[in-house]
Amino acid sequence: MRYRCSWLGPAALVLCGLLLGCESGSSTPVSTITDTGSLATRLAQAFCARQACCGLAGDAAMPADAGSVVDGGPSCSGATASDASAGGGGSTCEARALVAITEQLALVSTAAAEGLLALNPSAADACLAAYLAGPCGGSEGAIPNVQSDVGNCGGLFTGYIPVTERCDMTAECVAHSFCLAQGTGQNVTSLGGSASLGVCFPYEQTGQACNSSGDCDPSAGLACDTSTLTCEMPTS
Repeated sequence: MRYRCSWLGPAALVLCGLLLGCESGSSTPVSTITDTGSLATRLAQAFCARQACCGLAGDAAMPADAGSVVDGGPSCSGATASDASAGGGGSTCEARALVAITEQLALVSTAAAEGLLALNPSAADACLAAYLAGPCGGSEGAIPNVQSDVGNCGGLFTGYIPVTERCDMTAECVAHSFCLAQGTGQNVTSLGGSASLGVCFPYEQTGQACNSSGDCDPSAGLACDTSTLTCEMPTS
């Protein structure tokens, strides 16, 4: 996905450059998110920008061009990162956020280092932009939650583990397959894995048997038809 920064207001332009890697005078940004480490850094910055925008970072006020009220809360798409230290020269918001994010991405980082998955930079840009633009819904916590913030964003990772091979999470499995936890029988969608060993299984395709919609390929928009117990496109 490509983004243009030139039409944004001053605060939003700063953030676009910060998160999406826009270069001055260029209409085509160069992504600065190339691995899990840079993803963690940019997500920490976005988290602190949202904390300030949503009024959760001391007396920080919402920027004038932060966006309109959406679903009962303001959009923070024009927010800029607030990195004020806690009273008495304590740690910054970004430093604390980075610790939490790095811990939550530990399994993903290990999988990437072992060549089991790869980060998609353009998808990461889009995922962070969507996260930042979300409304302040009152559910923002004191520390980031990677799974809820970007973990369910489509296309963030490309998995390389083939079907029938051992896995820790679905992000590691090749396209159109998922990591099935053998102890729970559940799709391991969490980037933190599960307490159970997993195996990559293929999603069922159109017309194939299913027991629940979790068996059907979500990338094809399929669900398990309760009357035929086959994977089909929903009729409504």
